[in-house]
Formats: sequence, C-alpha cells, structure tokens
Amino acid sequence: MKVGINIENISSSWDLILVYQCSDPYPSPMTTETGKLPVAIVFGDFMNVKRVDLAVLNYDDRSVDILLGNEKNDYEAEYYYQTDAAPNSVFNVDLNYDGLMDIVVVNGDDDSVSVLLDNNNETFQTSIEYLVGDNPMSVTAGDFNNDTLTDVVVANSDDDTVSLLLGGEEGTFSDIQIAFDVGPTPV
Repeated sequence: MKVGINIENISSSWDLILVYQCSDPYPSPMTTETGKLPVAIVFGDFMNVKRVDLAVLNYDDRSVDILLGNEKNDYEAEYYYQTDAAPNSVFNVDLNYDGLMDIVVVNGDDDSVSVLLDNNNETFQTSIEYLVGDNPMSVTAGDFNNDTLTDVVVANSDDDTVSLLLGGEEGTFSDIQIAFDVGPTPV
C-alpha cells in the first residue's frame, strides 16, 4: 500500500490536504479540509482499529486536527484540539503504556510542548503543557536515561539547546527540564 500527501492552498483561509491510500501507482487523490495553515502531519492508528489516521498541526488556528481513517480509505471524522501556541512539530508515541498512540506537539511561540493522551474512544485528554527552551522546533521520544520509561527530547533553535523531559509511568513528565547546549540553531 502506498500513501501520498500533498498540501495545497497554503495561503488560503482553509487549507487542504490531499491523501490517498492504495496499491495503484497513480490513484486519484482525496481532498480533506483542515484548519488554517497546516505545517506538520503525522500518521498513526490513533483509535487502535488498524487504520491509518492523521494528526495535522495548524499554525494559524493553533490547533491539531485528528482525521480518522475508515474502511473506504478516506477520512470521515475530524476532531479539533487547541494548543496553547503556534505549533511547529508533532510526534506520536505511546507515552502511558496503554497500547494507544499519544501525541506530542511542539509550540514555538510559548516555548512549550503539549501532550495529548489518547482516551481510546476517538478523543484525547485535554493537553498538558511542559516548558522547554526558546523557540522549540522539533521533537522525538525514546528511553534516553535507560529507566524503561519514554522520555521526550526537543530541539530549541533560539537558545541552541535541546530539552530533555524525563518520562513517568502515566504519560507525565518531570517538571524539571534538562537542557543541553548543542551549538547553533538545532532543528
């Protein structure tokens, strides 16, 4: 199966994402409306039903849209979650070890990350915010301190650091941010 993405109408008030899923090398794209100025996208099975769902970050709306895949290989439902500031980047990972994909959003304008934990009912919990360095640009997750818990690391472009948020057992993170100098403008 191939998946393709093309973002169009970047300057319009409502932007579009064209998505296709099929074995045909030249499929007809499907059009799905999202929020204003989408800047990042991540695939995942957010509803744990063996279908490809999308999380789309919308910079101007300061939001993340969840588009749920269906058996027709298109997207019929949309859920909208507000973030505290303009989002730059997104990552999906199971943070609370329940077998469901949670979402971490990097918010550049207020130097934070938003964590949305999956409720397993087509919704996510209200986001929890964690402070990081100046102008965070990208995020990834892994077990960086070898304690078997998922940590989050964020690249901060304005203070030339990466922030490490140490993970807990319930999808939470330590309030203490560990920052490492890494040189000019990490992305």
